[in-house]
Amino acid sequence: MSGWVRERVEAADRGLDDDLADWRDGSGPRPRVALLGPVTVHPGGPGPAVSSSRSTEIVAYLAAHPSGVGIERYACDLWPDEPDIIGQTTVKSKVRTSISQVRRLLGVNPRTGADYLPRNAGTLGAQYRLDGDVLIDADLFRRLRVRGLARGADGVGDLWAALDLVRGVPLDARRPGGYGWLAGLPLDHEYTAMIVDLAHTVATHHLGVAEPERATAAAQVALRAGSSEDTPLLDLVAACQAQGQHAQAESWIKQILVNHDIQDEEDLPPRTYEILRRRRWLPPAA
Repeated sequence: MSGWVRERVEAADRGLDDDLADWRDGSGPRPRVALLGPVTVHPGGPGPAVSSSRSTEIVAYLAAHPSGVGIERYACDLWPDEPDIIGQTTVKSKVRTSISQVRRLLGVNPRTGADYLPRNAGTLGAQYRLDGDVLIDADLFRRLRVRGLARGADGVGDLWAALDLVRGVPLDARRPGGYGWLAGLPLDHEYTAMIVDLAHTVATHHLGVAEPERATAAAQVALRAGSSEDTPLLDLVAACQAQGQHAQAESWIKQILVNHDIQDEEDLPPRTYEILRRRRWLPPAA
């Protein structure tokens, strides 16, 4: 990208490095919400992480709605099997109690003195939303990706910092019976797709500068995120071939066939087949 684009992108997100440092440190007061792997909430300070609970799900839900949600939508999304839930949104209802529990979990922002889950105080049309100082790994991922791509060749460090945030399958280890709201907002699939896309970009860069080991590491991040797409597997084939690891490359090609439940390479998706054919990665009989 041109220099002025890079300057504008960097100027628009001057707090990114500080936010990333706070995420990595983990000992500060800012809560951290991990979505790029098992869903986990780390309250500010030395307290233990929380997972597989309704409060964890609520934090993940609010992280997925940065613009906020009203109490009626909140109630319907979190209690989808209770058709009369709207009529139960009184002051002492379980709906409002759940918000109070999450508010206590996240605590108070020492920078502003306000709750990390701000109070609505009964305001008409008020929205539940997380304070902007709450750190969310998926948000950091997107910001690092934008800045890294804007920096061109100088942005590989940012792209790797984004991939390093991935701990497993996005939104994994969910509370049993919960997360029904993902049916209408499939963030797990969206996050996996963005991880696969960025991992391919990074792998392509490293293959282009004769660093196949790093390309392998990038492609493995996509697999760790639960991808069954051909792209990271093709990147692994390329990385193995570049290192003379032909047997390992063949095993990745076999994995592609297994994923598509076919035995003949010609039955692969056209793009995958053409890549394998043009690069002479198919057996002679094919």
